[in-house]
Amino acid sequence: EGIGRDEGNEFIIRMDANLSQVREKDEFTVDDLIGEDGYFDKALKINAETGLFPETVLVHEFMHGALQPLDKFTDTIWPAEWQEFEKHTQGRFSGVGIQIRKRTGEPILVVSPLKDSPAYRAGIRPGDLITLPCGMPHRVYTEEQANERFSLLRDVASKVREP
Repeated sequence: EGIGRDEGNEFIIRMDANLSQVREKDEFTVDDLIGEDGYFDKALKINAETGLFPETVLVHEFMHGALQPLDKFTDTIWPAEWQEFEKHTQGRFSGVGIQIRKRTGEPILVVSPLKDSPAYRAGIRPGDLITLPCGMPHRVYTEEQANERFSLLRDVASKVREP
């Protein structure tokens, strides 16, 4: 299965026509852009009729394109990213309280323990290497998996080896 050349060509032709209408206008109302029968609604309908992309791809690309001209810091926070965003902006954490770095094939490096965290109180220091996190060889974890796993822990139950 997959997308054929005809569907791809039809999508491109119809989207070009939609974009030509956008380029002809100097100003837009919100309804022009995202209202019923607005340009974005038309793009979603073209995509649904050609079946070329999952709708989420168009929504993501639309938001990226709409926000990109504002500044380099403005972006969309999607529902799947909300919890991680909250963790980084609210100054709260759960788990052992360490910032780590993990490179493929290397032990987990402690970049910094948070002051007064369980890791800090347990004597974990910057530069320490965690070789058996949760009793598993460090090679089985990516950095993201290690961070996720440590955020679930309430105490430092890993073996630590000084560098």
